[in-house]
Amino acid sequence: MAQHANVTRQWSLSLQRWSRCAISCIALVCVAHSAWAQSPTEPSQDDAAAAAQELKPTDLLGYDIDVTSPLFAEIENVVELFLEKKQIQEAKETLEAAKKKDPSLPPVEVLMAKLFARGGNGPQAQLLLEQAVSKTASEDPEAYLLLAEVVFRLGH
Repeated sequence: MAQHANVTRQWSLSLQRWSRCAISCIALVCVAHSAWAQSPTEPSQDDAAAAAQELKPTDLLGYDIDVTSPLFAEIENVVELFLEKKQIQEAKETLEAAKKKDPSLPPVEVLMAKLFARGGNGPQAQLLLEQAVSKTASEDPEAYLLLAEVVFRLGH
């Protein structure tokens, strides 16, 4: 009986992870559709600021997070660093530090790819997702789903 409960629990956790990935993919598709549908020109400063205002930590993570938690503030800082200040390396380092504090976060490459996609840089998002697939294949299936979407959007 205990073995059945353990298998059921594992299946439930797996289903939750896949559900979270599916929701994240749908959110990314909705968000990235407008960015990739535009011409391949460099986004203006105003566009980046607008994108940062629209992007919430829950959009980036793909699940709800308590707005009073320190993680929420860190993810907000990442969005600001990346989309508003164009400090890509600092944003990545902040995500890496957050991932060390909370290992349940999606892989850093996946989060950075979402930021690049939001910023209108599909090829860079594809590169990061390919890295995520090779590094974290068994850890997080979200990278596969996002990579498929990016490749489709880029017409490859």
